[in-house]
Amino acid sequence: MVHIGGFKVIPFHVPHNGTPNYGYLIEHKEMGRFLFATDYEFIPYNFKKQQIQHFLIEANYQEQFIDKNIPNYEHKLLGHASLETCIGAIKANNSPNLRNIIMCHLGAGSSSGKYFINEMQKVTGRSINVNCAIPGLAVELDKSPF
Repeated sequence: MVHIGGFKVIPFHVPHNGTPNYGYLIEHKEMGRFLFATDYEFIPYNFKKQQIQHFLIEANYQEQFIDKNIPNYEHKLLGHASLETCIGAIKANNSPNLRNIIMCHLGAGSSSGKYFINEMQKVTGRSINVNCAIPGLAVELDKSPF
């Protein structure tokens, strides 16, 4: 754990096809808890007790969108999170405090932002702000909903 200004940052290991990689649980008194994870095959820990308010989390591909002839096909499957894996991480860590989910690191040619948002909202409901990271996206990361 490290403190940076008013932030407490806790790194945690995430599998990435044999390459060392980390996700981060970040806490701030005004923001609450924020979980960042990208370039992961799955998240081996459960953060439900931490009552996370915000996720910035990889949803790299959906099987139906992948061109199986791309040169990095195997790496995509072994080193990145599918939409289903991302949804599973949200389900495992969902809490009444959840406010925002921002899916990131969407693979070019293997994802669809609108489809990903719709599928995630089927799990979270419309009361949770669900986005895909795009240039210029601004999201309020407040601890409370108001």
